[in-house]
Amino acid sequence: LRRFELDVVVGFNLESTLAICTLIFGGVLARHPNLDLCFPSGGGAIPFVSGRLAAAAAAPRPWVSDELRSRGALERALRRLWFDTHVHDDGALQLLQRVADPGHLVFGTNFSGWDQDQSKATSPPDTSMLELTVNARRLLRRPHLCV
Repeated sequence: LRRFELDVVVGFNLESTLAICTLIFGGVLARHPNLDLCFPSGGGAIPFVSGRLAAAAAAPRPWVSDELRSRGALERALRRLWFDTHVHDDGALQLLQRVADPGHLVFGTNFSGWDQDQSKATSPPDTSMLELTVNARRLLRRPHLCV
């Protein structure tokens, strides 16, 4: 993955995608209903492959729990998770907004990271900063936090 810096460009997203799949199919979310997890970069490829994951959950596979096989269970599991909106593209953000709970989206940044354009200030594409701020306060359990 180091060739063309793919470890950074897509590798982190791949790891997030695999982690989310493992948490859901491994039953971690079912065993820990109050667990909140926030994933960077819109959860990697999760918004794009959510339909495939739902189809895998619905098929008769021995590693899919009965609970996860029920209609809409995979989608409900994804809507439990939190995601940052650092996805670089309005289309990707719109897909994330359809798959995730909009109340579970927070502002994400790669401050001074590989993808940071130092020549201009950037803002997240097509999102309400106030809404993302309120969401972050809920995630951090700091509803009265001043910014």
